[in-house]
Amino acid sequence: MSREIDRRDFSQRRTILNRDAELRSLASAVSDRLPGAHRIRIARFDGVTGNPAAVASEAAPAEAGNYVQRALDHVRGISRALGFTATQPAEFVADPDYQTTSSGAVAVHLQQAYKGIPIFQAAEAVRFEPNGAIKETVGSAVTVPEDVAVAPTLKVQEAVLRAARHVAAPHEDEQGHKDPFGEPLELPSSTSKVSSLGSSPRFQRNRRSSRCSMPARLGTRSRPACSGSHWAMHCAWLGR
Repeated sequence: MSREIDRRDFSQRRTILNRDAELRSLASAVSDRLPGAHRIRIARFDGVTGNPAAVASEAAPAEAGNYVQRALDHVRGISRALGFTATQPAEFVADPDYQTTSSGAVAVHLQQAYKGIPIFQAAEAVRFEPNGAIKETVGSAVTVPEDVAVAPTLKVQEAVLRAARHVAAPHEDEQGHKDPFGEPLELPSSTSKVSSLGSSPRFQRNRRSSRCSMPARLGTRSRPACSGSHWAMHCAWLGR
C-alpha cells in the first residue's frame, strides 16, 4: 500500500522578524542595481520557507516580447531577495509555453532546481503587465544554505524494487474493502514474491503475474535544515 509522507514541519511559521528585516534590506540593496527606476518590494512571505512569497516590481521598464529570458534574468538578478544565499546558484528551469491573458498580460513559470535536479514545490512565476513591464514575482523559493550531495547512493533498479515491495504489501486499512461492484478486493497474499528484472520488477500473486511499470526519475526534496535526493516513481499495475 502506498502512503504519501511529508516530513516538513508546518506546525510553526518559519519567518521571524530578523529574517523579514534581512530580506527587506536585501530587496532594497538589489533594487539599487536594477536598471532605471525599477525597484522591488516584498509584499508577503511564505509561512513555511520564510522566504518571500510575492515580490512586487515598481517602475519596471516596459518592453514587449522575450518574456522567458527576461523572467529568468529577473529572478537571477533578485535571487538574494528571494532567499538565496550568496553562494547558492539561482538555478531555474523555465516553462517555454508562457501564459497570456486576454488583456495581454503574461506569466512565465519557473521551476527551481539544484544541480540540475528539480526541487519539490519550489517554483516562481514572473508576471508581466500588458505593456511588457514586470509586475511581480510570486511563488516559493527554497534556501540551500550549504552544499548538498545529490548523487544517488541507491541504484534506480534497487529503488524501484524496494518501492514495488512496499506497495505490494496491503495495509491494515485495506483489509475487507470492496470494489465499486461490491466484490471483495483481491489483495496480494503474504506469499507474494518480487523479483528484480532491470527497472521493472515482476510480481507473483497467487500464481497470477502482474508487471509493475515504474518509470523512475531523480528528484530533490527540501525541508528546514534537511535536503537530499530521492527517486520518484509511479506504479501502474498492468493486468491482474
